[in-house]
Amino acid sequence: MDKSNEMFELMTRIYAEVQGIKSDVNDIKIEQNNTNKRLDSLENKVDNLENKVDSLESKVDSIESKVDNLENKVDSGFEEVNIRFDKMSTEIGNMVTNEIADELSNKLKEIKTDVRFVKRKVQDTEEDVFVIQDQLKIIK
Repeated sequence: MDKSNEMFELMTRIYAEVQGIKSDVNDIKIEQNNTNKRLDSLENKVDNLENKVDSLESKVDSIESKVDNLENKVDSGFEEVNIRFDKMSTEIGNMVTNEIADELSNKLKEIKTDVRFVKRKVQDTEEDVFVIQDQLKIIK
């Protein structure tokens, strides 16, 4: 009977060890389930972050496109402003040239009139001098 008791004790210890292992395995399963839940939660958060990053990339692309459009409009506006300035400059130059030409023409006409007047006065003066000389001859 000693062997039977020994066997029974051995079986009891093995049974107790198996029960302990079962308990440990159940604890590991529970821990694994908790870990899986946390991993699932992390995966969902990563997916959400990826979606947000994709959305941000789309928005950045849209903003870049709008900035490019604005740059093109600004460039076009500057070209148009340059064209208008050139045109205005030319028109102002023509106006100034025409005004100066008109002014010069008027001044030349005034000078011509003044020259005629002075010439007429010189003739009158010469005639007066001639008449005075003639009278002086008579007096002599």
